[in-house]
Amino acid sequence: MKKIIYFLSILTILSCGTQKQGVSKKEEKQIITKVNFPKDNPNIIVLNDKHAFNYIKSGNYFEILNLNNEKLIIGNIYKEDEKWKSNIEFKTVNKSFSNSKIISRNELIFSLAESNVITENFELDSEKLLAYIEKYNGK
Repeated sequence: MKKIIYFLSILTILSCGTQKQGVSKKEEKQIITKVNFPKDNPNIIVLNDKHAFNYIKSGNYFEILNLNNEKLIIGNIYKEDEKWKSNIEFKTVNKSFSNSKIISRNELIFSLAESNVITENFELDSEKLLAYIEKYNGK
């Protein structure tokens, strides 16, 4: 009987620890819930119904800038071995990035928003950005 009680106690402790971990991960709410690339103004990116970033595109080269027109992200899209690829530079952390599934501006913004890298003030959270690069770079 003591063994059963001991075993149930251990299971209860373990399940409480697991639940607490699950709750802490779920507590981080999604910051960006709306993404829009207006066709009537293709030089801006709208997040949560607000003008968040400026955007410049020339051929396969693009820049994402803050509202002070400071470069945050520079990207080049190119075709190699019949596949589209990109080389993206995050200026705020001085890191290069490439991912076979995250190529275009749209894919990049959606992915950064989903990972909560973009803050409520439409800045790039350096800590989360570095973790994002570590997780997805070269994949």
